[in-house]
Amino acid sequence: MLDALRTTRARAYEIWHKYGTISTLDTSVLSGDTPIKNWAGIGVRDYGTKNLEKFGTNTVIKDNVKPYGCASCPVACGAWIRRNTRYGLVEGHRLEYETASLFGPALLNADQDSVVYVGELCNTYGLDTISTANVVGFAFELYEKGGY
Repeated sequence: MLDALRTTRARAYEIWHKYGTISTLDTSVLSGDTPIKNWAGIGVRDYGTKNLEKFGTNTVIKDNVKPYGCASCPVACGAWIRRNTRYGLVEGHRLEYETASLFGPALLNADQDSVVYVGELCNTYGLDTISTANVVGFAFELYEKGGY
């Protein structure tokens, strides 16, 4: 199976192994597939390419220390990272699409340090990053609409 995955026709294997699930973030934001502003925005208009350049795929892998994979998975799309953020040192998991998209573009946040840090806080305390980020987005929307 590994030999088949590593053929030139299986380029997705290389991409997922190198970047993980965040490899889809850039195109998903620009195509409208990623939630922007708690599903009320449009990626190109509201998040923009400048934010994506600061936050996108290529900026994530510089912190990789060692790849890992789930049990019996030949792709190994996960990675351990070491990153000094403005909020403190993070030694933990590389950002995945869900954490990155929901704490990033869904909240109109392009500060990757904050997303890496809060993602690892969620991991440490056993919080699902998708649910947690959606609650934050809901709170932001309530505040903006005066319903706090």
